[in-house]
Amino acid sequence: QPHWIVITLVCRHWREVALRTPRVWGYILLRSRDVIPFSTFRTRSGRAPLTIIQPKSDYQRSLPQEMLHAIISESHRIQELSLALTKSLVRLSEKAPGSLDAAHLHTLTVYSAIPSTRISFPTISGAHWPVLSSLQCSSASFALLQALVRSSLTTLKVERLSGPWQPAVAWVNLLKDLPHLE
Repeated sequence: QPHWIVITLVCRHWREVALRTPRVWGYILLRSRDVIPFSTFRTRSGRAPLTIIQPKSDYQRSLPQEMLHAIISESHRIQELSLALTKSLVRLSEKAPGSLDAAHLHTLTVYSAIPSTRISFPTISGAHWPVLSSLQCSSASFALLQALVRSSLTTLKVERLSGPWQPAVAWVNLLKDLPHLE
């Protein structure tokens, strides 16, 4: 059972404390079958930092537009984010420049659900993520990877790069600007 259910079932006092403690609600799993809607977690988390995780098993499911709007509107609180990057999310971010700025984001895991390798990502490459230290990409195009990479990275993991093969010089040019990479 999720941690919030276990805590609320111990006794009435623990339930009351859990319901009033924003940090308990700051860890949000984005699953379409969850009983408690995303908006409840968002509200109960108050101003606490957020960890938002879309499980790999749900990467093929599109998140509802209102949920994408809410994630973007809370980007200033997100410390860890794991989700499928869709055309819908890219389009939403392009409508509001700066909407992907996340000053506290330190861990980003992205599964690209965008089939085209010809899409550019100016909003993503221009997003302000000053403390991003860990990036994991799966099924991403090289263009998306270039847009996501920040000089603050200490960890970079790439799985199943999509699109055309990239020559070694392209990889060297990408990696040369990552002085903290371990």
